[in-house]
Amino acid sequence: MPRRARSGLIQAGGDKFSYCHGGGSVSDANLVKLGSAAKHYYSVGAFPLFNESAKYPELTRLQSEFDADFAAGDKDAGKKLRHSTSTIGGWLAVQIVEQVGKKVTGDLTAKSLLAQLNQTKGLDLQLVPPLDFTKTNPVPGLTRLFNNTLLGQRWDPAKKTFYTTGKTYDGQKILAVGAK
Repeated sequence: MPRRARSGLIQAGGDKFSYCHGGGSVSDANLVKLGSAAKHYYSVGAFPLFNESAKYPELTRLQSEFDADFAAGDKDAGKKLRHSTSTIGGWLAVQIVEQVGKKVTGDLTAKSLLAQLNQTKGLDLQLVPPLDFTKTNPVPGLTRLFNNTLLGQRWDPAKKTFYTTGKTYDGQKILAVGAK
């Protein structure tokens, strides 16, 4: 469903219905425009929200690194450009390369990194459950998807932000049903 149609559906249904979409399906800016019509808007995401740094100290480190980059002149590291899915996902990819790359013997190449990655299990990045790269995902087309935990989020129209619902969902089960 196109983004514009999602927003129109929420606007038309108002607070009489609850809505759930994948993280980023409706932008924060559009949710703000929807006002109280979006008070029953839920989302799921693969990563914790930035406002959960008390529970996830690695978020504090991530944000400190981005703040330092921004202070050093990198305008792409600004707070307004940070989104939990793309920002945390990109940052975690670098953490994976750094941690797994340290275990490579000899030259660090794409081939040697992939070989080491394929032997890595229990990689704890603190923002997602420990990752096991030795097992492929059985869902067709998603064999290299390793974090299957989805975190529940709810939009707060008054604060104009998401907050955690405290619920987690098994994304693997959801994907398996969808693949049938």
